[in-house]
Amino acid sequence: MDAEIGKPLLPNSGPKRRAQKQPAGHDQTFTGQQHDSLVNHLVASSMLQPPPRCVECLHASKPFFEFLVVVIRMVMPGVIWFCKMAYYIYKKTPANELKIIYGLALCFFGGEFCASIAAIECFRRTGGDKLMMCVNDLWVNACLAHEASLEDDKAEGRQLTTLSPHDWYKHKLAVILKAVEPDVLAQACAGLYQGFLGLMVALKFKFAATVALACSIADLVRKPVAFLVTPMLAAVLPKDYHKWINQIINITMKAIATHLAWKLQEAISSVQSALMGASLVGTGVIIFFNKKFDPKTSWADEMIGMPLAITGIWFQFKHNYRLPFPYNIALLPLSIVETLLRFCITWFPVQDTVLPSRP
Repeated sequence: MDAEIGKPLLPNSGPKRRAQKQPAGHDQTFTGQQHDSLVNHLVASSMLQPPPRCVECLHASKPFFEFLVVVIRMVMPGVIWFCKMAYYIYKKTPANELKIIYGLALCFFGGEFCASIAAIECFRRTGGDKLMMCVNDLWVNACLAHEASLEDDKAEGRQLTTLSPHDWYKHKLAVILKAVEPDVLAQACAGLYQGFLGLMVALKFKFAATVALACSIADLVRKPVAFLVTPMLAAVLPKDYHKWINQIINITMKAIATHLAWKLQEAISSVQSALMGASLVGTGVIIFFNKKFDPKTSWADEMIGMPLAITGIWFQFKHNYRLPFPYNIALLPLSIVETLLRFCITWFPVQDTVLPSRP
């Protein structure tokens, strides 16, 4: 449920939202349907034989895929449980209480998660519903695969316990491939990729000053650092590796400058997010006790919000814009997402991906 407009982001979400049957051709175009007909014809052909090189590559990569399946088998139950619990809490929490929780998170942790908060706002304001439909399609197929696996366990019973690990994985993979719909998965993955590119463009513009500051710092300090560090690296490294000295200095300076630029951005975002979050909390608390409250004609929400904003700014500054224990453990998944977003904002060449340059 959206904290500001009070409407659910997934109005008809759930496993029954969309039927899994889709027309042929994952892109729903004439060309796509032609290719789909061609593939179906080739599959039906008895003369279809895989290239020997492809078969050799698949056999060579078998240990990697087996390891990947083991990891997925260990992690997936926990991920499914966590997603179900988070979605259940999200659906059961009223809009006003959800606004208060979101405001408290902004007030005390906004600086640490500046990129994530910006991504959420971009997501909500620029077609987030379509992306949620793609996520829901992936979730529906994951649920179908999980249910098919459970039904297979009940049907096969003890026969599965006698299989070797290789045969067990092969059998489960066949069950999953029969349960899911490839066209729906292709559409969902394409939609998520397009949404990711659009999100990166928006975040690139929003944090352009941060990236520019990092590049400027790196360019300014690169020359004096080169005078100091190059003789030492030349003495330590063998002569064959001297060609790497320039890139070592370049990448190191950019990494340090990026860290400093994001620390400055955290300080700026902490003030902004604390004020915004305190405003949401103040309005939500007043509305909780008085449903007819109008924030435009009263100062009561500011009376509650301003002390909370000052407390939030001081809390973030005291902890150096880092999560103290035990919040760092509880919010570790979000911290990983924040790190990945900052890396993509800083290093992801989105302009070449969205608008490729002419040859």
